[in-house]
Amino acid sequence: MGRSGVTPSARAAGLTPGVSTLRDVARRTTSSLHNRGLLGSLDHALTLGADVVFDMTWRVHTRGVVDLQGLDTGGANLDHAVEYHPTRVREFWAVMSHLRIPTGGQGFVDFGCGKGRVLIMASEYGFEHVSGVEFAAELHDVAQNNVRRYLGLSKMRTRFNLVHGDAATYRIEPCQSVFYFYFPFKDTVMQAVMDNIRASLRDYPRQAYLVYNYPKCREIVEGMSIFELVLNAKFWGNSWRAYVSRGSVS
Repeated sequence: MGRSGVTPSARAAGLTPGVSTLRDVARRTTSSLHNRGLLGSLDHALTLGADVVFDMTWRVHTRGVVDLQGLDTGGANLDHAVEYHPTRVREFWAVMSHLRIPTGGQGFVDFGCGKGRVLIMASEYGFEHVSGVEFAAELHDVAQNNVRRYLGLSKMRTRFNLVHGDAATYRIEPCQSVFYFYFPFKDTVMQAVMDNIRASLRDYPRQAYLVYNYPKCREIVEGMSIFELVLNAKFWGNSWRAYVSRGSVS
């Protein structure tokens, strides 16, 4: 453990902020110019910069990819989990601005919330009830710390509920009607979550929205016929789909 009090394994896992060397920056810049060209690289830099500004503004740590292998995950669905990638700030705001989802009385849920970036952005967007489900204990702890820092600085009155548990067994509350996914798990868990959403909409009829970043399991969502596709687009090269509930659910 170094002077920062952070173990090398934690830093390698992406649970704590890292420091890029000039060599790293030069390598990434060269690669970006080769793959994206000058204008594309500048736009990509703006996207990365928005993520940095977000963390600096709220004094949180939400960046970095985290491999769940080796973390305290518990439960039986580790094989169906996907490594943590934070949602890009610019993408989230572009999608939400396009959808214009009303916030009054609606609860927001992020399945596989990781370090909590989307939870904070949902609060900024205006949702008063924001929940996150994460089954990796270390990520859950980071998200809790980030939310506490955000609340202390923002003075927002958002009611957060961060759950350390398996999304497949998470109980959908009647007030929750906006469901967010950034490909947090594979088809087995996605099917279980969608079954739970359908049961909740059947027992407590309401209009609901599903926002899906990198929709690898979209066939499950669209095959259930309870949601209608209202957005199929790419933002800065990443695929997004969004759905609204059709009405009565059986």
